[in-house]
Amino acid sequence: MPIFSSLQQVTTSVGTIASVIFDSDNTSTTTYGPLGSITAGDVLQDVIIQNTGANTMYVGFGSISAASTNGFEIKAGGELIYYGYKVTSTVSTATGDIWAQTGVVGQTTSCVVGLASIQNAVV
Repeated sequence: MPIFSSLQQVTTSVGTIASVIFDSDNTSTTTYGPLGSITAGDVLQDVIIQNTGANTMYVGFGSISAASTNGFEIKAGGELIYYGYKVTSTVSTATGDIWAQTGVVGQTTSCVVGLASIQNAVV
């Protein structure tokens, strides 16, 4: 179990077609939870992506078409720690967004994505 900072987003349904699982500009109120007190200009660095569901998911940095298994593979119960991720939060931009999908028609999973430590959130 990773130690997240208090800044994290939970995605309850990662499906066949890629969806955003981490939005660095903190504008979502539907697909995934808001980051909290992130504002434009904040620097976000190093993330942990934890697959909390029952199926494998594939993580990337752009929209992926249905049934694709491109990207980092994270098995059910697994996690990816991405040191080197660094983005400045800006309003309404896709820069720094992280996407995921299962790549299998009809399969879903869930995940938690957060900063690796509070020290990495320059807020």
